[in-house]
Amino acid sequence: MCKCTCQSLLWWICGGAVIACFWWIFGWLCCCCPCGDDLRKIGSVAWNPYTKNVDVGICGEDGGCDGICDCGYNLIWMITFGWLFFLFGCLLAILTLPLMLCGLRFSEKHWTLAKLGLMPMGANVSKKLDQSEQ
Repeated sequence: MCKCTCQSLLWWICGGAVIACFWWIFGWLCCCCPCGDDLRKIGSVAWNPYTKNVDVGICGEDGGCDGICDCGYNLIWMITFGWLFFLFGCLLAILTLPLMLCGLRFSEKHWTLAKLGLMPMGANVSKKLDQSEQ
């Protein structure tokens, strides 16, 4: 329990809290757009990435309208704000890279969030199951 709490606290200090706030702010600013829910969902992933599984996925891989629409939204997002989130995520991933020597995989989580910064719409977010629940 203590390891999880300390890891979460270090995650928030090493950029997790800041990037989560940015995702939530953009999610609330875009609340009238179809992408607002996705952005707030990614904010919750950024707040505590160790409790959620994230699959970035490919636009339109199921061939349905949602995939095509998500791909269009992702393209607009990349051109407007996505590249900023991607660069910020890459910067945090590089800055937290030395922590991997201590066993903290913050850089890996920041890289996942950077990829989500480019393509947030259509990402599958699910809660991780504990070993006792499997």
